[in-house]
Amino acid sequence: IDISKFVWKRKVKSWKNKLNIVGVSNWITECAYSSYLLKDFNCQTINNTLDIRFWKREDKSICKKYFNLPDDLRFIGFGSLGYKNTNLKGKDLFLSAIKNISYNKKKIALFTIGDSNSFIENEYGIKVFSIPRLEKDIEIKKFYNCLDLIVVPSRIESFGQTASEACACEVPVV
Repeated sequence: IDISKFVWKRKVKSWKNKLNIVGVSNWITECAYSSYLLKDFNCQTINNTLDIRFWKREDKSICKKYFNLPDDLRFIGFGSLGYKNTNLKGKDLFLSAIKNISYNKKKIALFTIGDSNSFIENEYGIKVFSIPRLEKDIEIKKFYNCLDLIVVPSRIESFGQTASEACACEVPVV
């Protein structure tokens, strides 16, 4: 069975009534307009919003204490939740950069969210502090506020929520 063809036919059959298509960015809306399946539907963009009264800079030392991080290190952040077997979130690009740049490994460490990143310390010689997952926005905000820099090397991203939240917390994003 060609699952793509099956799904395509099912969509064509099911989508007889006009749908309102909402993209979270102009790019996604343009993709919908250029799609053979969606080109005749009403497509509009409603951008994601960010509450900058919540997502803001907080005291770095207090946030580091929350995660039991040493205060004397500078932290580079990276997250790869649920992407152990793919490179969609750019983990391979991130590791290549860590391998190929020069930095003082006694002053800089990684603070990561997500997949097991313990191998990085052994393979690349940089100290890694890791947490498996954060569920609450308040904890995510504390994560950003521990960082001196966050790396978001995603190959595909419908909306860069991580980058936007980090920027709102005044954390540089690469």
